[in-house]
Amino acid sequence: MNNFEIKSKTYCPPSKRDKVLYISVNIAIIFVVMFSMVSMFAKGVSVGNVSGCIVAIAVGYRLKLNNRKEGHYEFCILSITFQENSLLVTFLPNKDKAIAIAIDSICSIEYSDKLECLRLICDYVEEIGIEKRKCKNSELLLYIPYDANSDFYQMLEKIVEPKLKFVDRQ
Repeated sequence: MNNFEIKSKTYCPPSKRDKVLYISVNIAIIFVVMFSMVSMFAKGVSVGNVSGCIVAIAVGYRLKLNNRKEGHYEFCILSITFQENSLLVTFLPNKDKAIAIAIDSICSIEYSDKLECLRLICDYVEEIGIEKRKCKNSELLLYIPYDANSDFYQMLEKIVEPKLKFVDRQ
């Protein structure tokens, strides 16, 4: 069996849209609170002014909890196919991200039990949509639990020359 579908997660870097949204909402919150305070000093305390401040602060707090301006992880399914000279990793269900790894270019292969993460030092080509990016001697992290995917790791150890090192084990 040369094809595996594995439950995993992937890092999603922050998008410009998320950063712009975060900054613009924060600016709007500051203006609402400032105008409510000025209105309270000028006209006195009213239910509208106090509720405006409370809503603005609540929205700001909620936005801070769901902060996506620093990137986040999303769950996905990895479709991993062992080919003759390469390893093809496709991120499902979107299928817009794929990584092709040349098997002979893998310099190091490590696994962390704490992070449930496979770390490869290798050359690979990453395709996101129509954009291609070549990476030479770069680190690639794949979040693949070892115990639930032992067949995948056995196949990987058969094909890849540097043996799998466990960084958390004695």
